[in-house]
Amino acid sequence: MNDQEKHDILDLLAQLLRKRQYTLVMARLFRPLLIELVGRMTSVSGALAASASGASSLAVLEETASALSLLLGISPQIQRYLVPSP
Repeated sequence: MNDQEKHDILDLLAQLLRKRQYTLVMARLFRPLLIELVGRMTSVSGALAASASGASSLAVLEETASALSLLLGISPQIQRYLVPSP
């Protein structure tokens, strides 16, 4: 498996993490990768990839916010990566 394939798999996992019905399952299964997946899910390129798949920007934003609300309850340490540093 080359680097591009690994990158694509992580991006796909991040997109699944954004889907409310998979968020908690994905967080449990991929806990060691959760910070990386959240980073990819909340990145501009992640949002653009989701929009390119046919979802509206508002729908992507709503899915991301919903997933983050679930994830913050079980993994509060991701909050430090969401707050801009001074």
